[in-house]
Amino acid sequence: MKDLLIFRHSIKESDGLLGEKGLALAKAQGANFHGIQFDKLFHSILPRTMQTALAFVAGQISDGDHGRTWDLTIMGPIPEFGNEDLFNAITRPPKFREVAKAKGNFLATLELHDYAQVQSWAIGALLGILLAFDELGQRKAGLAFTHSPILELALWAAGDYQPLREDLLVFPEMSGVHLEQNDRGQIRVGIKHNAPTL
Repeated sequence: MKDLLIFRHSIKESDGLLGEKGLALAKAQGANFHGIQFDKLFHSILPRTMQTALAFVAGQISDGDHGRTWDLTIMGPIPEFGNEDLFNAITRPPKFREVAKAKGNFLATLELHDYAQVQSWAIGALLGILLAFDELGQRKAGLAFTHSPILELALWAAGDYQPLREDLLVFPEMSGVHLEQNDRGQIRVGIKHNAPTL
């Protein structure tokens, strides 16, 4: 069994990077996982996911952890976890922001794009998760940071395009989900982790 805890990145500023509030939120979520050892860390090619990852890991470390050994390997970026071209394509419809505000990024993507195109994006997103699981090796725990609706699309594809659970339709910044992959390669979607309040 392999475990992957995957989060949406933290709150970004207008320049696409994390500001003070985003860094504080990621660090607060990391504190919720204090003492949990992850073997490998994954992120997209966009800097905000790496900023989120580093702040999260910093939040995991408390004052009493001096001298503790951390054996965490930061992996190279996974392009399938999100890139500017993909986000530009997803958000291109003029009504995207309006629909996303009312229904969330995932449902806006389904509503405003051709179904076959959305399935293609979902397959790419799921590929990113499968790549992360492959990199983990046996009986390892991974930590990953991606974007919305990439996370939701991957979960949708992993569930054979069946409707998502209600709690998985929207992932606010710094919310995430626990995934398990069994020895046959099947992925089980576990509990959702909500973002902390500051």
